[in-house]
Amino acid sequence: MLMVFANAPRFFLGANSKSGFFSLYDSFTDPAAGDFLWVIKGGPGCGKSSFMRRIGAAAEAAGVRTEYILCSGDPDSLDGVRFPERRIAYVDGTAPHVIEPKYPGASSLYLDLGAYLDAGALEPLLPEIMALNTRYKTLYGTAYAQLSAAAALLPKNHLPLSENEAAARTLNRRIEGIAARELRPTKKAAAVTHRFLSARSCQGHVLLRDTLRTLCPRLCLLYPW
Repeated sequence: MLMVFANAPRFFLGANSKSGFFSLYDSFTDPAAGDFLWVIKGGPGCGKSSFMRRIGAAAEAAGVRTEYILCSGDPDSLDGVRFPERRIAYVDGTAPHVIEPKYPGASSLYLDLGAYLDAGALEPLLPEIMALNTRYKTLYGTAYAQLSAAAALLPKNHLPLSENEAAARTLNRRIEGIAARELRPTKKAAAVTHRFLSARSCQGHVLLRDTLRTLCPRLCLLYPW
C-alpha cells in the first residue's frame, strides 16, 4: 500500500478508456523549462515503484514539495515521482507507457533497475510467466471492450460540446462569469499542466479526492445541459 503524506498531491498520467490506453506521460516534464527526467527501466518486480516511493518519502521528510503519479491499472503502485521546485522527476518508462530519453544526457537519462532481477530464479518459470503475460493482455482487451460498450450506452444528450452548440455557448458564458468573479488579473502567464484525478483501475473507479481538496479548496461544477 502506498504511504504518502496527506499534503502530497497524487495524480494519474494514464487512463484506461473506451479507445484503449490514453497517455499524458510525454508531458510529465518540460525539458525547455529545465526539467531533468530519469527514465527507469526494468521488468516487473525489480523495485521501480518501491524505489520511487522511498525517494518521495525521503524528499517529503526533507521538506521538498513532491508530486506522485499513480499507476492507472493498479493505484497502489507508483509510476512516477516529481519534485517541481528541484525540476527533477523519475518515471517508469516501461509498457504500456514506454518512455525514452528525448535528449539523453542533456535533459534525461536511463536508470536501469533490471540488474536487480534474479534471472537465475526466473528462467525456469518462463512458461508460467509467458502464460500470465498472455492472460493479462487478454483481460485488458476484455476491459477495454467493456468500457467501449459502456460508453455506447451513455445518454445520447451527453454530446461532445463540439456537437452541441447551445451547450457550448451556455458553458462558455458560465466560465467567463466565474473567471471574472474568482480570478485576479496577472501579468505573468499561467503555466498549464495536464493530469488526471481519476482512473478506471483494478480497484474500480478511483477518484483522488484528497488531491482535489488540497489543490481546489473551492470547486465550480459546470453543467451545460
